[in-house]
Amino acid sequence: MLPIVIPEILITPFKYWLEGVQEGMYHGNELFTLVKVYGSDKRTQAYEDACQLADNEVQICVTVSELQYCLWQNLKSYTSSSKTQLPDTGVEHGKQKPKVLVSQ
Repeated sequence: MLPIVIPEILITPFKYWLEGVQEGMYHGNELFTLVKVYGSDKRTQAYEDACQLADNEVQICVTVSELQYCLWQNLKSYTSSSKTQLPDTGVEHGKQKPKVLVSQ
């Protein structure tokens, strides 16, 4: 399964509570949770990570803007007991709040 790639302007962001305040977004009748944010210079890394996560049969979405790339996981495939681990990054959703990176 390949990740969905959409412009950030087409999503509806929201916040929700799951073991703390989480970032979410709504697009195409689906709800997603934020996994990781990449700076605009990390396009290749963002897409590689998205493809590796999607290989695990998890629906992944990548949103694109001039400033950043964001990885989102479909909330249907996310539970508090099955946290997403990004390969080679050490960032685990639910354990460490993603940081917004902005290239200057």
